[in-house]
Amino acid sequence: MATVVVAPASPVATKDACTITVADADIIDSGVPEEEPTYPPTPFTPQAEASLRYYLSIREGSDEKGRSYVFEPDSDGGHVFPSYVFPDAGTYVVHLCLDADDSSVANSGNVTVQ
Repeated sequence: MATVVVAPASPVATKDACTITVADADIIDSGVPEEEPTYPPTPFTPQAEASLRYYLSIREGSDEKGRSYVFEPDSDGGHVFPSYVFPDAGTYVVHLCLDADDSSVANSGNVTVQ
């Protein structure tokens, strides 16, 4: 299961640059349908696997206050967003979202910004 970690855990708004780290995100879309068998058999061609693409959505309640670029995780399912500055004090949640359908697959839990 993917995880999202924000460091430092209690940043100061407009001052502290935070690192947002994603770990264990799925890298291949397991929902890609398999090819139907053909007759007569055709030479084997490997099926292309669809890479999953994500973005980070930084939300305060239902308001999106920031969004990262779209990225593919590395071979271990990781990615580092190196520098995000929260715009104001409050309680935020950073969501890891699938680019294909905007669904949230993991989140950081509450981040209290001073």
